[in-house]
Amino acid sequence: MFADPRELRVVKKACHLKQRIKSNAVAFLLVLPLNLALAQSVILYPRTATVEFATKEPFTAYVNGGAGSQAVDWYVNDVPGGNGKLGTISQDGIYSAPATGGFPVVIKAVSESGSGTATVMLSGSLPPISCTTRRDSGVAGDINCTMQHDSRTRTALVHVPENFVPGTSGLLVALSGGDVEGTWFCQHAGSESLGWSRYLDSLPPPAPLLICPNPVRVAGAGPQWNVIEFDSSHFDPPAPNDSDFIRQWILWAGNNGVNLKAVGVMGMWLHGGTMAYQVARDNYDLVAAVSSYNYNLRNANGDATQAPNVPFPAGPVSVIALNGAAPSNPLKMCGMRGGAVGKFLYSADQLLSHWAAADNITSFNTKKLMCQGYDGKGAGIWTGLDFKKGTTGILNTEVAYFALVGGTTKAYCSANAGCAPVVKLTTPADRRNPYNSQLAENPSLGVTLDDVIWLFFQNHPKPTNPARGRVSK
Repeated sequence: MFADPRELRVVKKACHLKQRIKSNAVAFLLVLPLNLALAQSVILYPRTATVEFATKEPFTAYVNGGAGSQAVDWYVNDVPGGNGKLGTISQDGIYSAPATGGFPVVIKAVSESGSGTATVMLSGSLPPISCTTRRDSGVAGDINCTMQHDSRTRTALVHVPENFVPGTSGLLVALSGGDVEGTWFCQHAGSESLGWSRYLDSLPPPAPLLICPNPVRVAGAGPQWNVIEFDSSHFDPPAPNDSDFIRQWILWAGNNGVNLKAVGVMGMWLHGGTMAYQVARDNYDLVAAVSSYNYNLRNANGDATQAPNVPFPAGPVSVIALNGAAPSNPLKMCGMRGGAVGKFLYSADQLLSHWAAADNITSFNTKKLMCQGYDGKGAGIWTGLDFKKGTTGILNTEVAYFALVGGTTKAYCSANAGCAPVVKLTTPADRRNPYNSQLAENPSLGVTLDDVIWLFFQNHPKPTNPARGRVSK
């Protein structure tokens, strides 16, 4: 009870005012996220890019979180499609930088619901490269090429398959494992080779261009990649920046008929696989998909007891890994936290989690783990699960892991490498044949090592946005 009617009126006014403030606050909270969503309805990948003069850079627009129409129109500094001075951008989202300039560039994509921008810094140029290749379809051929990089003359094998189609064909970069030249790796089959050049010659149009860079030779150690967790001091100074070395080859390929929306990088064994992951992390703007065969990521810093802390890429990349499981060599798949392998070696689950975080993937085909715990020697313990996959990531990215059971889990011959019989991953496991039940049940995913990796790459390019039809910007 109120002693004074005036007190009641004051309280009523206060309650009314409180309700108005509360209602307005609710309205504000409802409107604010909506406005932010509209303002951010189009996100460009990459969001920022340093682009070398006279090279190309692929952009993809992510509209409304991937829901609904992904159609956009492209602008360079608000000029539809750009021009010769600013650089041009195709409807595929491929920006072609001018040969000269010193001005800021803003790439804009406009959808029905909003727009998004990315900033471009024009800087530098391709290093001197000697590599004369044909740019049309015809007879397959290998070219030994050179690049001046890190004050060195670096080399690579470039293979143009017969069914290469300029403007449509993608690119496969194949990185050899430790102590193996990239040239040998791509031309032969054996314990550390897939014979990629021969395999790609068997593909129908549009078969991808193949680049097999050679690591720097180190006295007493042979060819070595300068991956981040190894001591660079064993290289003659300056230590090579292999991630940028491979980036320059990708950019060169973009100027020579390769579709930069379809670039895949694969690596063999510990050195090649780690190098492939580093290239994808550093160059997510160019790499659509990455693969490793045998061994996972290693901890970039610290000793063998520390948890994984390899930096995440700044943008989405699809990932496929194939690894030997118990009893042949479980540490390749389930990692190690000490013992013979220096640093902390990721398990299959840690590798999937690492890339899933970068791709914003939360949906997996199973909640089960592929590895659980460590044995007395520090090696991870395999649970028996031989396949795990995460889907619906940013820009349709996916992560997949195949455990190969049986065999010696080395690289096997491809169909055109001159080896017989061809080892198929769908053949029940024995002492010779590695096997995966998921591949046996779904042979469309591939039946040989080459098939599985290439088909995954082929099915995971960077998306291309359809044209909206310019109305406004």
